[in-house]
Amino acid sequence: WVSDRSGWRQLFLYGRDGRLVRQVTKNGVDVLDVAAVDEARGDVYVNVAGPGPTQRQLFRWSLDGRRSARVTSAPGTHTVSIGPGARFMVDEYSSASRPPRAAVVDLRTLSQRRVLASNDTLERRVAALGLRPLEFLKVPMPDGTLLDGWRIAPATFDSTKRYPVLLYVYGGPAAPTVNDAWGGSRYLWHQMLAQHGYIVMSVDNRGAAWRGRDFRKVTQLHLGEHESRDQIDAARWLARQRWVDGARIGIWGWSYGGYMSALSAFTGGSVFKAAIAVAPVTDWRLYDTIYTERYMWLPAENAAGYAASAPLTHVAGLTANFLLVHGLTDDNVHAQNAI
Repeated sequence: WVSDRSGWRQLFLYGRDGRLVRQVTKNGVDVLDVAAVDEARGDVYVNVAGPGPTQRQLFRWSLDGRRSARVTSAPGTHTVSIGPGARFMVDEYSSASRPPRAAVVDLRTLSQRRVLASNDTLERRVAALGLRPLEFLKVPMPDGTLLDGWRIAPATFDSTKRYPVLLYVYGGPAAPTVNDAWGGSRYLWHQMLAQHGYIVMSVDNRGAAWRGRDFRKVTQLHLGEHESRDQIDAARWLARQRWVDGARIGIWGWSYGGYMSALSAFTGGSVFKAAIAVAPVTDWRLYDTIYTERYMWLPAENAAGYAASAPLTHVAGLTANFLLVHGLTDDNVHAQNAI
């Protein structure tokens, strides 16, 4: 049974009679899901947002609580598929600077048996572009909380010069963007913007990152409010850095990120010079109920929360140049949100 009851998302062992036997995993990192159970050895394999929230690693715990071990070792993100009997796994691994690689690994010896995909050609092509590697950093909030972020800067970055900055945001519940993982075409598009003299950054606001129950669930009944405030405060922090042109800070996102971009631009005053919102939710009453009511309850039970969290409520505060993008065949964030 996976539960947040300890303050962290952890795995608890129960008997078939419903009696709690013990907490299997240890607090300090959030367990994402169970990858496999080795019945013969009495072990459970779990995917963990650790040892830090930007990492995705596989750990193994014994169900009796006596043994634990980290199975994957390379820093970054591991996506695993464990075979019957928990003897072998396919480990797909990537990092912010390295495209995915896939290999078969022996779970008894943790030795690599066979490379299934190396992506060497893509790696060489990316290396030939002469890009500046993505950098991870901490962004302080007014209350002292440090948020995880990353920065993509031009290859010729000079910290004594001032650059325009574009914030990339998603920001939705338990959906971080600051991950040590290959970002694919979007990463390369952001690198292209850096080639044109922009700095691109992303900051994981409260609610988004796997940093324990209280950090993740503070947004309950108030979607968007804490998250947009964090993005606005991140932009204000950026404006104070000597390498940032504080008059040229933009924000963009898609879906929940479009919602965040709109809400942050509408409530952030003159903090943002420009904003791009792609397929944004503009009022949670226009979005699907299974997602919305999970976090906001019913409109009749949380009228104030629905009103405060709707970009439509705050649109009069817009001062930024605002680009709205929406596909008319979008059956998830329906186009009525944009209309």
